[in-house]
Amino acid sequence: MLRLSAVALLALAPVAAHAETAARPQRLAEIVSVKVERLPEGGKETHRITAVGRVPSEGWTKPALRVVRERHPNNAVAGFEMVAVPPRKGAAKTAGEVTAVLETTIGAVQHTLIVRGAKKSVECTMAGEIRCE
Repeated sequence: MLRLSAVALLALAPVAAHAETAARPQRLAEIVSVKVERLPEGGKETHRITAVGRVPSEGWTKPALRVVRERHPNNAVAGFEMVAVPPRKGAAKTAGEVTAVLETTIGAVQHTLIVRGAKKSVECTMAGEIRCE
């Protein structure tokens, strides 16, 4: 019985590996907009980042912002990439948008925030008032 269970698990391993691979988030190609708000309850360094990204088809799920390391002197740039899980093959080819929200602490020394897409990114200036372009 134990031998039969082990053989069954080995037979299902490629299927499980494929399912895991298919569920991997991918960086979105284009960031449409970014809004950054200072949160009063968290002090002056706590912010809510809301990013909107364009997707090429319907069915993209789990949009998120992931921290990426930016090469900049004095660590003055906080970097993120916007990712989402693509749909399975056969999704309608209607372009759309997804939104990701992240509450995070941005250090006092960081005066620029960048949300990266594969082709188009958005940069925000954090000095004084917050401006995103």
